[in-house]
Amino acid sequence: MRSTLLLSLMNRMKWLSAANILVVSKTFLSSSYEKQKSLSILFYGSDDFSIASLKLLHKKLLNPELDSMVIVKNIQVVTTKCNNPVSLYCKKVDLPIILFDGYTVPNDQFDLGVVSSFGRLIPSQAINACHYGMFNIHGSLLPRWRGASPIQHAILNGDTITGVTIMKIHPNRFDVGEILAQKPIEIVHRISAVQLKQLMAPIGAQLLWDCIEDLDNCLANVRKQSKEEVTHARKIKITDGEIDWTRMNAYEIDRRFRAFNGTIDVFTYWIDGTPLRLGDILDPDLVNRLNISILAGHGHYEHIPGLIYYHKKRHILCIASANQTWSAFRSLTLKGRRKMSALGFSNTFIRPIVKEFKANNQGQRPFLLLGQTEKHRGMFNLNEIEQIKQQYL
Repeated sequence: MRSTLLLSLMNRMKWLSAANILVVSKTFLSSSYEKQKSLSILFYGSDDFSIASLKLLHKKLLNPELDSMVIVKNIQVVTTKCNNPVSLYCKKVDLPIILFDGYTVPNDQFDLGVVSSFGRLIPSQAINACHYGMFNIHGSLLPRWRGASPIQHAILNGDTITGVTIMKIHPNRFDVGEILAQKPIEIVHRISAVQLKQLMAPIGAQLLWDCIEDLDNCLANVRKQSKEEVTHARKIKITDGEIDWTRMNAYEIDRRFRAFNGTIDVFTYWIDGTPLRLGDILDPDLVNRLNISILAGHGHYEHIPGLIYYHKKRHILCIASANQTWSAFRSLTLKGRRKMSALGFSNTFIRPIVKEFKANNQGQRPFLLLGQTEKHRGMFNLNEIEQIKQQYL
């Protein structure tokens, strides 16, 4: 009898426990869903930087989190071309795309617009059509480096800190909207713009999601950009890749190389005026410990920007730059020719003309100068180089 009563009591306790858990679970889920925002997102993007944010939003769409304050209901992607990185990603994961030109955003269809590395002004109609407006992920700590190329300009300028900014989109002007959030990022020694962009993209994506999850609070606490701290990052031009050996020192050239390499060519002109693309630059701190000035001067030397010297032991082509510094490269490409190592370039384009010059000038070695103008580039004898040298003293 006792055992029967005990068994009945235990079964009753199990049933009550399970029922209580079921009631609590339903209550928790119901309250969670009531608090969640369900957002339809209109996404504008074009390049690899954009993809990091798009991937994160797409992940949230496919795998909504029960404890998140936001559910991504759907995503519509707007882009500029059918074959850019964003378009190719969307085709791969079956996300619908619409081309920007000619597209009118319907009213009351989207809750939030997101813009990342898009490069086009968004019209007022599109911004107003989104219930919460539009957010932009920008690759700098605004108002520093407003414009199309903030990452490149941060490296060109020698900045040690950059970051990402989430800001509201304003019509008619780029990068002037109120700031929702910012995150500083260190620019480590000799990082390239390509590497920095790859580092910043996922950080910007996560910062965007943090703002979306805390949407009401972020919108209530936006702050205007300072007018005193504005700098501009204009679009990079092909001519920005040209090196002026008389004005740029080795550290400025190194920054230019790291800012532009992979985007535009960094170049100079060979002694006959042919464009010469420079590649695989060395750390200027290392180069300037090699005492190249002594090696290149042949006993008759004052630092002359544009003077070249092939370092046989290290297989590098060294070029004199401003402020008594030297830049060095492991590879070079003369226009119309294939890319060559510094050794290959020396064997093909330097040694033969030096040999011929010495044969015709009683064994005297020539001085080879690169430069922007015909007057200051070419192959010179000692007397000629002395005349050119006076211009830099």
